[in-house]
Amino acid sequence: MSPLSPLSITRPLSYLRGQTVNFSPDDSGRNPRTGPGFTLEVLAHDGVPLPETHVRTAGTVTGLDVGRTTNIRFGSTMQHVKVRLTHHGRPANVAVLNFAGHVLLGKTMTVGPRIPEELAFHHTGIHSMEIIALEEDVLLSRLCFSRWPIPWW
Repeated sequence: MSPLSPLSITRPLSYLRGQTVNFSPDDSGRNPRTGPGFTLEVLAHDGVPLPETHVRTAGTVTGLDVGRTTNIRFGSTMQHVKVRLTHHGRPANVAVLNFAGHVLLGKTMTVGPRIPEELAFHHTGIHSMEIIALEEDVLLSRLCFSRWPIPWW
């Protein structure tokens, strides 16, 4: 094989860019909810899984109602995870965890009510994410994740 041989790509380029999930339009679905490369489960204030997940609109924002807590598990280890959240009262706390369940990074929303905010996490070994909404009034509009370094993210 020549050193100038063409590159062989066995996966689509979207795989290299990562995955983006937009939660819209309004709908209800199973809990846990499964998508390509992730599973999420929405819990009530008492830690019990809700019977269904709900994507709803509040004002101008549409997103998945995260309940009291939403746990997102990825199908493989990620290096980059980003969420777009909007709260309508108190900001949410978000953490990414490794396979053992130890917190790698944590952030708290900093913008005011009804203003979408993106929180990005960059760390090797991200296996899951936890979103905690203190007043159960937070919407998850977008979830992005990638196994590979994405410098422009």
